[in-house]
Amino acid sequence: MSRIRYSEELKQHLLNEVAAGVSVAKLARDYDPCAATIHHWVRERRPPEDDGETRSGPERELEKQVSYLERQVALLKRELPGLRGNATPTLVRYGVSIDRR
Repeated sequence: MSRIRYSEELKQHLLNEVAAGVSVAKLARDYDPCAATIHHWVRERRPPEDDGETRSGPERELEKQVSYLERQVALLKRELPGLRGNATPTLVRYGVSIDRR
């Protein structure tokens, strides 16, 4: 079975329609390409920065570190009400901002 070749004009028209908010399912019903083909074209034309898979190793590592530190801050915020003495000045000395809601 041979592949059907669609014109660039049709591809661009359908991509513009998707960008304008028309559903892929409706476009597949109204035009010849199936929904999977249209989704493939959308993924092909997506800029690289929108795709999480194209991040470099250092960027992914930084995201992991930020996530870890955010979890640690949340843990400290939960434990803070139970602390006594000079725990707050110690945290402030190290530059930790505590939101006391």
